[in-house]
Amino acid sequence: MSIAAGDDKVWPVATRHRMLAVAMKLFCQHGFAGTSLQMIADELDLTKAAIYYHFQTREKLLIALMQPILSEIGKVVETADLQRGARARAEAMLSGYTDIVAGIGHWPRSPSSTPVCVVCSEANPNGLP
Repeated sequence: MSIAAGDDKVWPVATRHRMLAVAMKLFCQHGFAGTSLQMIADELDLTKAAIYYHFQTREKLLIALMQPILSEIGKVVETADLQRGARARAEAMLSGYTDIVAGIGHWPRSPSSTPVCVVCSEANPNGLP
């Protein structure tokens, strides 16, 4: 990736995306409890302070990873709420949730917003840790 010398706003975003991608990989390999911020920093050849700059806690890093899927679920709920009748709302919820789980939804494919279930299943094809 080539970045112009004066484009200093791109570096923090690219670093944040790399952190999220590595955190996702390590969470899939070692689980959330088994992954420390130091492990993420070591994998990226950064200091732990650099991780803290972007994410003050490991929990905030996890929330950043989960935000895309939570946003998609919110859209499904909003769409279902617009339906008339309990059955139509239930069908909209089930259909929307199925699309999310199946990866059919409108997922951006950047490292920071890849669905957790897809990345974890690719990292650990025998099941989640």
